[in-house]
Amino acid sequence: MLGDHNRDGEIEEDGTTATSDTAFEGDPILVWINDCSATGDYEKDTEDCVPEHLTFANYNNGHVDGRYDLLNFTPVFLNLRKILDGLPSETFTYKLHHAESAVNVVWTALSRYSCDDFYKSDDVLCGNNLDKRPYEAPVETVTESGIVIPSAFLDKIKSSSRYGVFMLEGREASTAPLTLSVYAKSAPTKAIFTYELPLNVVPIESMYQTINLRSAIDNPNQVITLPPPPEHATTPQTSNKHVLFLHGYNVNEENARGWAAEIFKRLYRSGSKARFTAITWKGDETQISIPVFEATPNYYVNVINAFDTAPALTSVLAQLPGEKTILAHSLGNMLASAAIKSHPELVKNYVMLNAALPAEAFNESSYAPEMIPSDWNGYLPKTYASNWYKLFTAENDGRKTLTWRNFFKPILDSNVNVYNFYSSTEDILAHVIAGEEVDYNGKSWVYQEFNKGRWIQWALPGRTACEGGWGKNRSWIGTSISAEDANKMTDEQLILTPVFTPFESRFHAITNAVAITQAERHRILADGIPALSHAVGATYIGIKNDYDMYQLLTRPSEDTSWPNKKEQWLHSDIRALAYPFSYRVFTRIVQSLNLEQHEENP
Repeated sequence: MLGDHNRDGEIEEDGTTATSDTAFEGDPILVWINDCSATGDYEKDTEDCVPEHLTFANYNNGHVDGRYDLLNFTPVFLNLRKILDGLPSETFTYKLHHAESAVNVVWTALSRYSCDDFYKSDDVLCGNNLDKRPYEAPVETVTESGIVIPSAFLDKIKSSSRYGVFMLEGREASTAPLTLSVYAKSAPTKAIFTYELPLNVVPIESMYQTINLRSAIDNPNQVITLPPPPEHATTPQTSNKHVLFLHGYNVNEENARGWAAEIFKRLYRSGSKARFTAITWKGDETQISIPVFEATPNYYVNVINAFDTAPALTSVLAQLPGEKTILAHSLGNMLASAAIKSHPELVKNYVMLNAALPAEAFNESSYAPEMIPSDWNGYLPKTYASNWYKLFTAENDGRKTLTWRNFFKPILDSNVNVYNFYSSTEDILAHVIAGEEVDYNGKSWVYQEFNKGRWIQWALPGRTACEGGWGKNRSWIGTSISAEDANKMTDEQLILTPVFTPFESRFHAITNAVAITQAERHRILADGIPALSHAVGATYIGIKNDYDMYQLLTRPSEDTSWPNKKEQWLHSDIRALAYPFSYRVFTRIVQSLNLEQHEENP
């Protein structure tokens, strides 16, 4: 018995290189406990991905729980071709045993040269009779007394030496080996041949590190002391590369565990040999949580939190070993970009997934006039809060920095390799059409940009102000400056009496140069300076590595109905869409960054 130790989708029984599977023969095969409860093809509830479910753990269900569950099974090759010639199944019984009943098994017709097809294709046949699809295949617990290897599986092995792959699912932590025994049918209690395969069944969260930075927003000078990595975060197959994953907005501490586990599994099954560290941060301030619903009304305060957490992230980056890649989803990219901008030397690769960032922050030519609300029709651009920075000429005037335009371009100008994985079929970050009315339930990124400076911000909990943005500066009787009058105003008048909602600090509306602290700049960008471009996560921004994830979608079979009803890539599909539909994205990431390459740890 031999596992796919190097995770290249093949089990090289006859390989001779230092990184082939045979080079690791005798090492325990790592199998994680399948204690999540995510099922089906599309997982909307992040909590279902969180490990440590007990009653509803998938390992209890007696079958594979849909395509979402496929990643939780580990391939093993059973090389019985020659043994079956001498000990034919007609007169001998073949059994698998596990002393602690800590694993389940799925029998398959997989070839050892394409054992990863289990995760990607519906065409693989599984089960005792090899007549079930992978996503519906029955699973059987391997007991101490043993389970009989089905005749259909043995017959497949007899037909070719490439067959004999079964899949293991972890039930509970164990280091007991998996044992193959052969019995003569005439003497069914006395094994005439046994072979032990070392196993290590472990909790999934022992295979990667989690670092909690949620307290960083209250302790900006906090010294980050990294805990030691979990026992199984490094193995002989782990390279000296390191991937850090950052979740996005509206993700609480518990749901962050689900995000981390699922992204780790997808990279791992795609062949990544890099160490993995999950970063959790406070992107859920003001979250309201009731059964089956979690909402975080104040987006703006969490943008500030992202900025405030950046120093802690750079501290972590400086301490972690190896060549580092940051992989960030949605608003996690605000945190990642702020940290990388301040210390680009700490990062080799930066992968943006559905980034909730203004495209103009990387490319000033990304201007989108449809991002101007219709009630500002007729006002010249010089009157916008987003263009206020242009009114100042003194080099030491901090107000010149109050713009998203090219704010993160220094990252592109550094030696960091930047990858933009966006979706042209986004929902949350979708492009708006000129004059279109949007609400929180549709195109919500545009909605929050449109509502900067408007009265709705007064009603939001959290430490943000109703300033700048697309609100109007109103007189004591409630009137605002008309477009005709605003367009006639001089630069000095626009400084002293902005057309938009005044900034929280009235000292900003003076003609002398003003010093802006970094904290002020970040707060005003977060709640007072609207984007004049679409979001990065829905936009081709013109860099070398722009990838539309919608173009990378696939179907596991021709008759597969689309899980989210519309054949598109939505905002959180990097986690929510089952791996058979999304694997090409992860394959592209792993191969583009050479994460599948094995390099000796220093």
